[in-house]
Amino acid sequence: RDAVAYIWRNAGDLGLDRDRIGVIGHSAGGHITQMMMGTNWPVHDPSLPADLIKCGIPISPLSHLEPVRRTHGLNAALRMTADEAAEQSPVIHHPPRTSAPQLVAVGGGETSEFKRQAQMYVDAFADDRRPIELFTVPDVDHLGIINVLADRKSPFQARVLDMIFSLKGHSGHSA
Repeated sequence: RDAVAYIWRNAGDLGLDRDRIGVIGHSAGGHITQMMMGTNWPVHDPSLPADLIKCGIPISPLSHLEPVRRTHGLNAALRMTADEAAEQSPVIHHPPRTSAPQLVAVGGGETSEFKRQAQMYVDAFADDRRPIELFTVPDVDHLGIINVLADRKSPFQARVLDMIFSLKGHSGHSA
């Protein structure tokens, strides 16, 4: 949150348009993306606008942390409690705070749990006010989805770029 706030405050010095900030992340980064979308920015810092983030792209996100907590190998390192898992789960305590569009992506070859978590977030929060789209990238697993994102010929990259370049104040893009 502090990093995003820093970018917003210093956008001019960084050569960025602070009215076009979007977030994207994969796996645990997808979780962070959802948490950023669920941030009440004015509560975090009264100088920040409520709609600071203009789009979010969580890729293969961890939307509900209880299954992670119950995975012995992972939780042996994390030592997450049930209360912490609930508190840090976007689908339980962190609904999106704006109507900024989101593209929730998951690989068609991912485990059923990653597919379930992506769908759970979309089902919980997509409505007429919040455009949240589920995008399944065919035939890729959890790591392969990032390679497809880098492929200039992939429909996934095209969809991500369309979302990014449709933000306020941008006239188009070339890939």
